[in-house]
Amino acid sequence: MKKITLLLCVYLLCISSIQAQYPDTIVVTTKKVKGFGPFQSSLGFVQEMSKDNHWITTVPEYKGIPNDLDNLMFATEQTDFMQHTFQNYFSGKISEEFFNELKQSWNWHPNESEYSKAFIKVDIGIVAGYDSEGTLKIKIDKNNNYDFSDEQLFTLPEKLPGQNFWGRYNDLLPFEVTYEFFDGEKKTTNAWVYLDYSPIQYNNSDKTVTPIRLSFAFAQHQIGEFEVDGDKYTIAIKSDRAVFRENLSAKVWNEETKNTLSNFDEGIQKNGHTKIGKFYYKIANAKIDGSTITLIKDRSVEERGGNEVGMKAINFVSEAITGEKIVFEELRGNIVLLDFWGTWCAPCREEMPKLKSIYEQYKSKNFKMIGIANDNLESLSKFVKENKIEWTQIIQDNEKSIITDYNVVGYPTTFLIDVDGKILAKSLRANELADKISEIFKNK
Repeated sequence: MKKITLLLCVYLLCISSIQAQYPDTIVVTTKKVKGFGPFQSSLGFVQEMSKDNHWITTVPEYKGIPNDLDNLMFATEQTDFMQHTFQNYFSGKISEEFFNELKQSWNWHPNESEYSKAFIKVDIGIVAGYDSEGTLKIKIDKNNNYDFSDEQLFTLPEKLPGQNFWGRYNDLLPFEVTYEFFDGEKKTTNAWVYLDYSPIQYNNSDKTVTPIRLSFAFAQHQIGEFEVDGDKYTIAIKSDRAVFRENLSAKVWNEETKNTLSNFDEGIQKNGHTKIGKFYYKIANAKIDGSTITLIKDRSVEERGGNEVGMKAINFVSEAITGEKIVFEELRGNIVLLDFWGTWCAPCREEMPKLKSIYEQYKSKNFKMIGIANDNLESLSKFVKENKIEWTQIIQDNEKSIITDYNVVGYPTTFLIDVDGKILAKSLRANELADKISEIFKNK
């Protein structure tokens, strides 16, 4: 009896030691770094807003817009689009109906501890036009005073013969701008932004391409270091804006092996998981300025599943719009495509013909498709009928548990699941999906 008790005590001591070496919560302090670092250089586009755009009423008034440039483009980008939305609703520039639509489609529940009703300077003003010699000239409101008159015109880096557009970026090019953010009180800080031609303008042989459309990105990330069980790790985090809200990506790597603890090129999204040593940790909240990132130990992943490549996909039980009961685990033995989309999403609609082609080609094999629509029943039913979509559709209008479990923050988002219920790939667009599925069935 004494021997059994002693062995039990030793076992409990070992478990306690392991648990102590792997804390439940890890808070990492990070520093801001110019450039994209370990992340892919993701560029968006900035251009003149059309007069019928929902957001046209939210564009603030700027002074000093040059009047001596041809084909002038004036546009704004936001360092914090959610704060921009929140303050413009409370100032009466966004209707309650539109605001409610946005909250539903974004699965967003804002409150005044995170957002300010008062005006916060989250806009970056940009003007561009051609001078008398046909050279593209640009001004950016770098000091964030909503006045271009105290800013200098500049030209973009010269187009070099044979240089590919995507090879133009380097970390010396982004420049610093000032902006405000809200973390319970209004504060001022800086961001690095990168501006360039759009690919179409860059590759066009005409000297003056109109309308002017430019590429834009917040070219910065945060880096921090931490230690677990004697091993040293580095974490990098990045947002699509200057602040850290829902669209957060992280990459974690072991300093000794340099192995990135993620199978996803873009990194792990907020509420996604990474395995550090013996345990899974969830990428939780970052401070809005990115100065800290919190990782939380999650013991449920092994049993329940997760939303990263290589993990068991999370089970769900739901009802299709046809009334059919869908139990995800019962689809084991099939290759399954989960397509998170909405009829309001233009890229989703554009990809439907290709998805229909994929479905037609493989529906007679062990292949299943399930659309999970962040939408309303009327719009979804109409779209499905008019476009003759045959695969299963689940609606997530008020109750969004599947969207939450799979941590979907952008549309379309896809998850390709293997016959054992593990995630093979995620966020593949239609053409990539077609290639991946073809490869899978070719090897069967």
